[in-house]
Amino acid sequence: MGKREKKRLKHKSERVPGACLYCNSNEDNELKYGKLIYNEKKKIRVHHYCLLFASGLCQRGQENDDKGIEGFLIPDILEEYKRGARLRCVYCKQSRATVGCVIKSCRSMYHFGCGVENRALFLFYDNFISYCQVHRPQQDEPELPSESPTSTCPICLESVEAKVSDDTLRTPCCTNSWFHRICVQRQALSAGYFFRCGICNNKEDFQREMKQFGIYIPEQDAAWELEDNAYQELYQRHNQCDIEPCICPKGRKYHPSRGQWEVVLCDTCGSRGCHLTCGGLANQWDDWVCDQCEEVVDKSDVDSEVFFRSTSRSSANHAMARPRAMTTSPTDLTITRNYAAGTRSCQVTDVAPPSTSSTQSLTPQGSNCRRRRGRPSHGQRRERNAADAMSSLANASQELEAGQTVLAGIEGMLQTALKNPLSEVLKAVHDIQRSVVQINQTTVNLQKDITQLKAEVSAISVRQFAIVDQQRRSRNLMKRIWELEQDEVPLQDVKRQRKNRTCREIKT
Repeated sequence: MGKREKKRLKHKSERVPGACLYCNSNEDNELKYGKLIYNEKKKIRVHHYCLLFASGLCQRGQENDDKGIEGFLIPDILEEYKRGARLRCVYCKQSRATVGCVIKSCRSMYHFGCGVENRALFLFYDNFISYCQVHRPQQDEPELPSESPTSTCPICLESVEAKVSDDTLRTPCCTNSWFHRICVQRQALSAGYFFRCGICNNKEDFQREMKQFGIYIPEQDAAWELEDNAYQELYQRHNQCDIEPCICPKGRKYHPSRGQWEVVLCDTCGSRGCHLTCGGLANQWDDWVCDQCEEVVDKSDVDSEVFFRSTSRSSANHAMARPRAMTTSPTDLTITRNYAAGTRSCQVTDVAPPSTSSTQSLTPQGSNCRRRRGRPSHGQRRERNAADAMSSLANASQELEAGQTVLAGIEGMLQTALKNPLSEVLKAVHDIQRSVVQINQTTVNLQKDITQLKAEVSAISVRQFAIVDQQRRSRNLMKRIWELEQDEVPLQDVKRQRKNRTCREIKT
């Protein structure tokens, strides 16, 4: 028998100061008895769990209502207190035993605290029923029993008995995983809605099994979400210069919002910074990478280059999709290195990109089109598009000629390679085939571009002729209107003379 029971037996008629109204215990242990709540208006103290499991008490209010405690109205709490006056606890023999075993044939009544210490089971859901120690249900034994009599609790990492008992719980989702009951309850009070298996993160099955065997899961956010200024460190920004040496006269931690001493962060990690002047940056939009990230970036660039070279050797289709300038490919340079030193006549020079030819102006002379201020007319835009198309057509033609030149150089190399040993010839043929594939693909793309550009030039020419024709018709129309206006003056004179003649005839 514990000290609390001996104290109750010794003072049967006395109440402990500041104790719970139902169990007469002033112990404030949220893990075992729930919060010890105090109502200032009625001067009542009561444990939260004692309210939940009182057999004759109904929750008829709101949880945040000032008229009661946790949704239980004060008159109902006092009425249940009076009902428990004639009920004695089977463990401590004191009155006010408001909790009973749910089995109908069982007459056991007890205080909530006495039931906890005597291994009664309390279910914190639906009707909040309880079982005495005799009728308490147990978990099923695992299908595959554990090889060792003990296991390790995943929460506290201490030894736990690997068998079903009142102090241990088995997970329904993980095979032969055992917890301390007190550890699971402590985790549930801390996690709230986020309570789940600590091994496989199973939530639904784990919560259902734990509720059926007496674990209270509060309907609230996790404790780490309810702390003041939670995750406040995520809003803090690195605000000092990490360059060696820092030349700012006011120190590393000086960071104005603007100016040459503004601190910018690393574009890669964002965890190191530098002043604009210390890093040699013109403004805050310039790219800057810290020393640590620069080593990683350089290493990744080398790895990417090696990977690119290896894949380019094994793939013959790795060519330019639609090149705009024809230059000597890496394959051509390789052939030059292979044969320039071993032969007497083979020499291939790099093909420089063709220069852009001057555009031809298609602007018609004497255009009467009106022009808005600060904005080109439709005709000028069409002329500009036509000029661009002609320029692109000229560039495409030059690229085609450059490709033909490279092809001629390759044919010369092939003829020279025929004089070399067979292995070198095969290697040269392989390289030349890859070059031919690239040139063929480039030629096809250039022919497509030329065809498209010719179609665009034709369409622009048609539109240009339509504009000229429309301008001609407009001029003819304006001329006709002017002639009609000139003919209108003699016509008015004729009408006036005819009217005067008619008036004279009437008078005579």
